[in-house]
Amino acid sequence: MAQTASLETKPGAALWCARVLALLWVAFWLYFAIGSGIGEGGGAGGLIVHVLFMPPALLFLAAFLLAWYRPRAGAVALAVIGIALTVIYLAVANRVQPYVLALLAGPPLGAALLFWVGGRRA
Repeated sequence: MAQTASLETKPGAALWCARVLALLWVAFWLYFAIGSGIGEGGGAGGLIVHVLFMPPALLFLAAFLLAWYRPRAGAVALAVIGIALTVIYLAVANRVQPYVLALLAGPPLGAALLFWVGGRRA
């Protein structure tokens, strides 16, 4: 009979899944912050104009780095970010789109859950 590995039997699997998910999420936001500044404003001047997008991306990067080294603390930080994104979107959106909400808050909340589960054994 073949054994199947689960997240419960392999504590490193949850952490690595969380790290990959969070890394992809942070990379998207950094790409968005830098790309929108260059693409819309043209060059270095565009980056200065779009510096508004950089603090959230850097906050997300800081939460990711915290979670990498201290999974439980990072899980809390990512959960707070995910909840904050949800609240901000619900407060600002004229018409709430569930898929937009899932794309904004899903990755940090999913990574937070995985970091929490994986961090319990680390």
